[in-house]
Amino acid sequence: MLRGLRESNSEAETEQIASQMAQDLKGGEVIFLEGDLGAGKTAFVRGLARGLGAPDDAVASPTFVIQTTYPCSSGRLLHHADLYRLASELGAEDVGLFDLPGDRDVLAIEWAERMKSYPWRRVTKVEISHGANSDTHRRIQIT
Repeated sequence: MLRGLRESNSEAETEQIASQMAQDLKGGEVIFLEGDLGAGKTAFVRGLARGLGAPDDAVASPTFVIQTTYPCSSGRLLHHADLYRLASELGAEDVGLFDLPGDRDVLAIEWAERMKSYPWRRVTKVEISHGANSDTHRRIQIT
């Protein structure tokens, strides 16, 4: 799987990095996305969706509904959760994520650090930070 530090100079490049990462996903993966507001977490999920075969316009931030599911042409589902609006730290079971993802599916969670507990043993963490020299430059650390 794609790991390490990546540099992006645009939203399109951020999406491309995520699309490349999606090529290695087998199913059952959980991806925690962390970063400030506007860092590019939703753009990263759009790239994952494209790489998995979801329609280009499928992904929007699920901030008000907590979790959205996108069917992909690969036969998988991409579950996209955004925990930004949670008033307090909750566990995955409290927000309906406990049974996700299925064996063939992928779960991407924005603001995952707001969960106090979760059942997944294998989690890929994607930290997106603003670069120092430009409004569009991002550093994407995948661990």
